Amino acid sequence: MEAFKEKIRLEREKFIADVNSRSKH
Repeated sequence: MEAFKEKIRLEREKFIADVNSRSKH
């Protein structure tokens, strides 16, 4: 269960970083 939460957290951070880099253009 803990690994599942960690996976979701990493996915969300990756998504946010992707959106942030895209919004700079």
